[in-house]
Amino acid sequence: MKTIKSLLILSTLVILSLTSCKKDTEAPVISKITVDGTEVTNGSEGEHMLGSTIAFKIDATDDKELTLYQVNNASNSSALLDEGTLTGTSGNFTYNFPVDTATYVAGGSIVISFLVQDGNGLSADADYTIRIQ
Repeated sequence: MKTIKSLLILSTLVILSLTSCKKDTEAPVISKITVDGTEVTNGSEGEHMLGSTIAFKIDATDDKELTLYQVNNASNSSALLDEGTLTGTSGNFTYNFPVDTATYVAGGSIVISFLVQDGNGLSADADYTIRIQ
């Protein structure tokens, strides 16, 4: 009788552990992009003055666990501008991009790319194009 109870408990634990170890197949989602306080869509663009600083805020969600974010200058060989960690199933990060007069010229454009990644290595990205005035 003791053996049957032990087997029943063991099989219950195995079943519970197998059902709780579902593989993460859903990539995270960049749910909101805010530029200078205004919500924009992925792939949009905006005009910004040479010498200004652009304030970005990115909100992201994942069904399991967010782990990291990156901000890249996609116009410059995807140069890494910023990176950091995220935790939980939802999070956000901010980044201030200076459109400095020593590097950029009026009439030019810059593509800023944002990436978020989850604990399984799945990722989502979004872009915003800066048109310099």
